[in-house]
Amino acid sequence: MDADVRAAVLGFYTLAYHEYRDGEMDAVTARALKVKALKRIPSILLGQLAVASNWQGRKLGPMLLDHALRRSLMIACNLGGVAVVTDPIDDEAASFYRKFGFEQLPESVRMLLATKTLCALYPSIVEAARKEQLSG
Repeated sequence: MDADVRAAVLGFYTLAYHEYRDGEMDAVTARALKVKALKRIPSILLGQLAVASNWQGRKLGPMLLDHALRRSLMIACNLGGVAVVTDPIDDEAASFYRKFGFEQLPESVRMLLATKTLCALYPSIVEAARKEQLSG
């Protein structure tokens, strides 16, 4: 790999802690996540995920998303969070997220992936978080 590639930004993502306030989340989704009675619903916002245009189609997007979801689960295990949410920029991005289990919220462009789904995908992260909490 040459020096230009090693120094280039090939892709990135951003995560931010997010919360829905009472009434912002539709009732069906709130019931499915078992958070209907909460006044504040904690989640993690996947704010951006992008791959350099000359590197698209080389599986960097799925690798970045996998990393972002693993980090999101670590955050959820430590701080709380019932879902990862994102606002895809267009239909192509929404299709990408759908392939990884994200579901579109009713009457919204926002998409959501429940933390319980991440727990099933990455049980070793959940186990490591439990061990850390027990030892701390």
